Amino acid sequence: MLSACTEGWADAYSGGALEAENVRACERWMRPEPGSRPVSFPSEYAVSTQRQRDILVQRMIINYWRGPAYNLARGGVALLIALTFGSVFTEPRPEAIATFTGGLGRAGLLYISTFFSGVIFFTSAMPIMMDERRAFYREKHSKMYSILPYVESFGVAEFPYLLVFCLLHTGLMWYLVDFYHSWDKYAWYFTLYFLYVSGQTFFAQFLVAAMPTAESAQALGTAFLSICSLLAGFAIAPDKIPWYFKPLYRIAALHYAFEGMVVTQFHDSHVRIRDMPGTPTVKRYFTSHWEHSHWGGAYCYSHRWYDVIALFAYMAFFRVGTIICLSTIDYTTR
Repeated sequence: MLSACTEGWADAYSGGALEAENVRACERWMRPEPGSRPVSFPSEYAVSTQRQRDILVQRMIINYWRGPAYNLARGGVALLIALTFGSVFTEPRPEAIATFTGGLGRAGLLYISTFFSGVIFFTSAMPIMMDERRAFYREKHSKMYSILPYVESFGVAEFPYLLVFCLLHTGLMWYLVDFYHSWDKYAWYFTLYFLYVSGQTFFAQFLVAAMPTAESAQALGTAFLSICSLLAGFAIAPDKIPWYFKPLYRIAALHYAFEGMVVTQFHDSHVRIRDMPGTPTVKRYFTSHWEHSHWGGAYCYSHRWYDVIALFAYMAFFRVGTIICLSTIDYTTR
């Protein structure tokens, strides 16, 4: 019957006479059976979300392992930054810091090393995310995977590398610079550094998902990080920042990482700064609400948990933003 239908339609298309019997046969063959239902599937995708997650995580881990250039480059630079900046501040010991320049120099070390690391992790994450975005568009249109497992796989694959690189950087810095020796101070330093560089990595992935090209994403992100570096509280004291730049000060992730590092390192130092009026202690001058402190009372030890929460919120915002951008924006070109 199918062959007769096909031959009949071919005759008609070529201009030949189509027999009425073949027409009726084709109509009967194409007509659905009484009581039949349209073809439907129980779900949009062939496998469950959990199975998609397992496949994508495994694939992403293999991709990271088989492309070592990305991880070796940022890991090597993280160690180089720690070695370079750390070797400059081997002396004096923190307990001997009794001058304004000594304390400010130690704070500047925390600021500049963290900022440099964030820029490196930001710029290095863009190329690999751009390659994965092309594959994502192809698999999205073919209904192979949903968006949520795809984004989750990036975080799972990134986590062990971020953890190892942050441990290497902070451990080397801690050994070379000879910070205040206390396990809780190192834990604070590592946690804040890890959250900040992880946030910069996810920020890069968000911009790649939102912008049409890697060049535009890098230009926008670099400009934003540069402005935030000026408004993080080190170059310009928080109480000296103009009111119209205060929103950028509030959303700058470097501000929260830097504040948390400074106050957790200096909060219990009772060494007096001998070249400051009144010889205030390091604790009071760098980590208190005192209006005459270096930060104008804006950086204090009681804010440390708010800094951690802010950095977590920074990461979560860009994770959710990446999901939304991949769901609503499509830069597919033919």
